[in-house]
Amino acid sequence: MEMDPLAVSREAGTVLTVSQHVTLAWQDAGVAVSTIASNVAGDTPSAPSLVASALACATAAASAMEALGGTLEYAADNLESCARGYSAVDEETAESLRIV
Repeated sequence: MEMDPLAVSREAGTVLTVSQHVTLAWQDAGVAVSTIASNVAGDTPSAPSLVASALACATAAASAMEALGGTLEYAADNLESCARGYSAVDEETAESLRIV
């Protein structure tokens, strides 16, 4: 089996980019989600409960998106670590097979 450290490193970069996009997308959407309920509830009798539920949902979604972003960053770090390890093993193997 062949492992390309550069390909693994590129994929680590891709995963990190996705992590950043997820985090930024939620930052933009989170504000909108948090304010929608306040804007549409008006002064109906159930408005306070609707707003509270929507804010609780937005808070839960923010936690989930933060966890997803963190998990993706963790995966990217580990992929990069694997790429460095593969590269080191490649170099060591090449050196041990070198004919003097």
